[in-house]
Amino acid sequence: MISRSALSAATTSAASDPSQISEQGKTGQKLAAIAGVSHDTVAKVKKIEAKATPQVKAKLASGEISINQAHKMVVYRGITNSQKKDNRAA
Repeated sequence: MISRSALSAATTSAASDPSQISEQGKTGQKLAAIAGVSHDTVAKVKKIEAKATPQVKAKLASGEISINQAHKMVVYRGITNSQKKDNRAA
């Protein structure tokens, strides 16, 4: 399996070059196939790279937290538990 840092680096470089889109699909989908992860995981890594704090990125790089946990930290940053429950109920 590909390392988190390699996935992150590949995702960042692919996302920065819009000419990387081919007839057979988007680069993210191809990268996901190569890395052995879902295209959703690649999308989460892109969001983490763009919006996560250095502390969250460091925890992810060290293996202290998963990509999914880091993504949740980015998405729910500043949202209280009661707001999360309200969003799920809607």
